[in-house]
Amino acid sequence: MDFEGAIDELYTAPLDRFVDLRKELSQRAKDAGDWQLSILVLPLRKPTVAAWAINHAVRSDPSDLREFLRFAEDMRAAQAALDGDAMRALSAERAGVLSRVEARVRERAADAGQPLSAAVLEEVRASLIAAIADPRAQEALVCGCLTKPLSYAGLGEVDVRQSVAANSAISAPPRPPKEPPPGLRDASEKRRKTRGKGRGKTGGKAKAQEPTPPPVEEPVDPSVPEPSMAARARRREREEARRKQIEAVRDRLTAAERDVTAAELGVAEAEQAAQRAQARVAELERLLERTRDDARLARDACGEAEQERDRAGAARDEVRAELSALEP
Repeated sequence: MDFEGAIDELYTAPLDRFVDLRKELSQRAKDAGDWQLSILVLPLRKPTVAAWAINHAVRSDPSDLREFLRFAEDMRAAQAALDGDAMRALSAERAGVLSRVEARVRERAADAGQPLSAAVLEEVRASLIAAIADPRAQEALVCGCLTKPLSYAGLGEVDVRQSVAANSAISAPPRPPKEPPPGLRDASEKRRKTRGKGRGKTGGKAKAQEPTPPPVEEPVDPSVPEPSMAARARRREREEARRKQIEAVRDRLTAAERDVTAAELGVAEAEQAAQRAQARVAELERLLERTRDDARLARDACGEAEQERDRAGAARDEVRAELSALEP
């Protein structure tokens, strides 16, 4: 057993077995003479319910995430390409994709005897949103060893360092199953095919063209002095400054694109929250109306009961009077 194997065994186990199994794995490593592994296993953090539910879904059947992983990559690709039409179309699909993954996570957890509350499902959804926004968060999601939910604040990258059992586990999918999640595999194949097509088209054109002749060197005019070392140094400095300026602008563009993605996600999330709130208001209004009807029926029943009481009291008084008249 190595450290990665210990992580796989530990984060595949039921949630209520985590603490005991962690001690057992540490002792097993110690008995095998691997003190270093024994020490590394003990600090591994027990996952929260939401993190465990995601790990369980990933390890039970990665195909549950196939649609979501494709959607996440398409969303980031559309954002990188500044494709407004694609972004709007994907934003419209987002709520449905998240709901379907959320339902599968809930079903997997219920099958394992771990029902998920509404608050836990919100944490699951937050982790999915973070995975859409940041590819490294997506890697953390599919590693199968989350210790707490992921969260995206809307700016910058998602900090995954405190959300996984070990940073080394992010670069590879969990061992069981042996193959990487199909969504990641399909996405990688799609990217390779896209690059292959581009190279094929370029290669075909290159074959059809005539070979480019070597550049002709112009004769040197001896009357024009060569640039001095200082002039060449200044030119290199200007070129370096321009290169750094271009890199800085590109970094700003990347940050701006990430901010736009965050804003799009925030709008979609807010719209969905508003829809849920409106549905809850409608439900409460229906409940209030039913309660008012029940109150009216109760008041009517109370009035009938009072009338029945009065009739019974009158009958009792008549019987008492009749009894008094008969007694000597």
